[in-house]
Amino acid sequence: MQNRYGPNRVGPCGILQPIADGIKSLTKEDIVPITADHAVHFLAPVLLVAASFMGFAVLPIGRNMVIANLNAGVLFFFAVGSLMELAVFMAGWSSRSKYSLLGAMRAIAQMISYEVPLVLASIVVIMQAGSLSTVCNRKYAGHLYGNLAALVRIDSLGIRRICSFHGSGNG
Repeated sequence: MQNRYGPNRVGPCGILQPIADGIKSLTKEDIVPITADHAVHFLAPVLLVAASFMGFAVLPIGRNMVIANLNAGVLFFFAVGSLMELAVFMAGWSSRSKYSLLGAMRAIAQMISYEVPLVLASIVVIMQAGSLSTVCNRKYAGHLYGNLAALVRIDSLGIRRICSFHGSGNG
């Protein structure tokens, strides 16, 4: 059995656990197969981390607090997000093994299946705001979520009325 501190024991309320995990990950030995493409093997995680940080550049943190206010910020966000699939493919390709390549292709198919509904759901906010800017869309998203919450409340009231109508013996 392992004898180590649990995640809630590292720092106050476990807040230092991600830092401990990061240090552990950086100090691990990188074992590269002999037949692997060393350049691609090194660049895959670099591209993955760079793409994840580049996506935050267009996300507004607060009012007038954004790193890059692009007119096509939403398009940039989804384009940078698609670099994640490229990084996973590079990781599978770099070992030059058909099994790791098949595993990478399965992971990419799963990632794409999550991205398609995300893009389709964001189209509603983009059309209501009339802009691809993330700063402009932030203003309209709050109103949209309020409208959706009202719709859910109205829907649940309707369902409750139907259930009570049929449950009372009137139906």
